[in-house]
Amino acid sequence: MSLAYVKSFGSLLFQPFSGSLESRTVDIQSPFYKPKYFSEMIRGMTRRHRPSFRKTIAPAEAQVTFSETDLQHWQSFVNHSVEQVAAPLTCYSSAGAFCLFKILGDLKINFSTILHLRANLQLTAPLETVSPDSIYRLRMALADVIPRNKQCILVIETQLLDSKDNIVRQHQDLWFVKKCPERFLKGVAATEQHSIDEFRGLSKKDSNWSQWTESKLSVREHRLDRLAGQHFGRISGDHNIIHTTHWGARFCGQKRPFLQGFGLMNLALHHASQVKEAPVNAMSITFARPALVDQRLNFYFSPLTFEICGENRDLIAFGTYS
Repeated sequence: MSLAYVKSFGSLLFQPFSGSLESRTVDIQSPFYKPKYFSEMIRGMTRRHRPSFRKTIAPAEAQVTFSETDLQHWQSFVNHSVEQVAAPLTCYSSAGAFCLFKILGDLKINFSTILHLRANLQLTAPLETVSPDSIYRLRMALADVIPRNKQCILVIETQLLDSKDNIVRQHQDLWFVKKCPERFLKGVAATEQHSIDEFRGLSKKDSNWSQWTESKLSVREHRLDRLAGQHFGRISGDHNIIHTTHWGARFCGQKRPFLQGFGLMNLALHHASQVKEAPVNAMSITFARPALVDQRLNFYFSPLTFEICGENRDLIAFGTYS
């Protein structure tokens, strides 16, 4: 169904930054951040999974800031050097995590049932970068629900606004939700913006880069060390145990941790910006297989498309950029 949403934004579930919106600023350096993150994660992992799509879901909103030190940590993560083009890093994803927690909670969705399928990024002001020590406001809303037999896909749209309320970034993320019996999806009909067929067979999809015109092919390499999930967690605030611990990864069926989806997206943004020799102002990335840590990733770029493959040449992710 086409969902309608209230214009006023509901308060977030977390209050270590309590009070007005101005004082609810998400700061990953705060001593309150990790305790609140893990309490929300545990609550979401133990929640009774009873997806509810029959009521209006209020958007979520939070403020976020990061320091010059945080920016240096981000640049270290992507191996950025001073002579390289600065990519539009998504330094505000910590606030996005709490907004997503709020929406999933309102939908009564257990966190263990979701999987990140696709991330789309658009800079509405391509020449503007997110500046350290500035305060940004992040708005997130459920835009659509795409039903499938006992499954569904959530379409989540996000805006990042500066202090003057200018929209400087727009995101759209698609999240796959397992375990949705028909009684939960009754009356849900997707709009025509997306089709479930776009995502069939992703885990078996083959790479195509070898068929691209060689003269227009650029190849870049990035080594994911065994602690890459922990490193990205420290700079993004995403400390999900499936990315940061071996036992958490094994719990969800993986032999070792795998990099967060936004971590892979930021690596792609960095390398695409070097290939383009200018900051990328738009990117869409679809995740096909987990980017397991402790391996070499190969990034293949044509003028408009890219693919990311692991050491065994399996396709990990693919997409477009401009």
